[in-house]
Amino acid sequence: MLAYKCSIFNNQTLAQEFYSEYGVEFNPLTWQNWTTVLEVDQFLVSHGITKYGVLVDDHVSHGIIDAYPAIFGWWYMRDPNLNKGRIGGLPNFNIMFYGAPAPGCTYPLPDFNTTDGIEALEVYKELVSYEPPPNVTPITYDNLPELYAEYAPAALLFVSQLSYLPSNVYNDTCLAPLPGGYAETGTNFLAVSKYSTHKQLALEFLAFLVSPKVQVYEYLYFHKFPISKEAFQMLLSNSTLSPHDKELLEAVYDAAQYAWANPPNIPPTYTELIPSFNQEVFSYLLGQVSAQQAMNTAASSWINALIQTYGSCSSSG
Repeated sequence: MLAYKCSIFNNQTLAQEFYSEYGVEFNPLTWQNWTTVLEVDQFLVSHGITKYGVLVDDHVSHGIIDAYPAIFGWWYMRDPNLNKGRIGGLPNFNIMFYGAPAPGCTYPLPDFNTTDGIEALEVYKELVSYEPPPNVTPITYDNLPELYAEYAPAALLFVSQLSYLPSNVYNDTCLAPLPGGYAETGTNFLAVSKYSTHKQLALEFLAFLVSPKVQVYEYLYFHKFPISKEAFQMLLSNSTLSPHDKELLEAVYDAAQYAWANPPNIPPTYTELIPSFNQEVFSYLLGQVSAQQAMNTAASSWINALIQTYGSCSSSG
């Protein structure tokens, strides 16, 4: 989602100045496209209000594959040639593939080397230009909360990262969907080792960890947002929670209903898709290759990985 500092974006003087310069609202809840985000970056940084703009992960080992779909989703949901009528794409392939299998194939092909994908990549690079150079101080899952707290007006982050904010910054943080009204989910995995000598007890412990009761506890004491509807409802009915806490919980709950802008989860993702995509995009961010070259090379690598995993398409396709 988009986390932003309430004190900056609720400032009516800044809001009036921004509107007079750009003709759009300063409130992140109203943003309809990524152009507005770039205008906000330009406004805040050029006026010396914040050191950086809206922060976005650009770490080459993993962050790029999370950040790019969060931006590309705006184009994907608006172009039926990409989504083929499936806003989130095919299950597990998600939005970085077309929303339908290619002719003669049992699987879809990559879609990010299209005009839409290139435009999203160019926006990504411009967003990165308002933060430290990625080859000097990359923005990562770990340091993004700290840099947001110290230097930035807003950040694209997973709500799990909110728990790392100092309490004064957490209490000054509001949440909005990504521009245009969508969100991206994250995934965490729990498992039992095959070498465990107490598998049943381990499974029962995992069930305990993800129970609504423990999720409520995790939020109350550590600001870890729940994953179950029951836990959300228990928290929202808790009379001891502040209005701000309930506002954040409601924003997360609402966003979870339409969070579909995700990278792929198919078998070769971690071993082949992520490294090839991230490295090409990173080279583009550093100005070493063009946007089209980066995306064409990454798409070619992805297609090779698909063929190795799922087989070639039929010749009639």
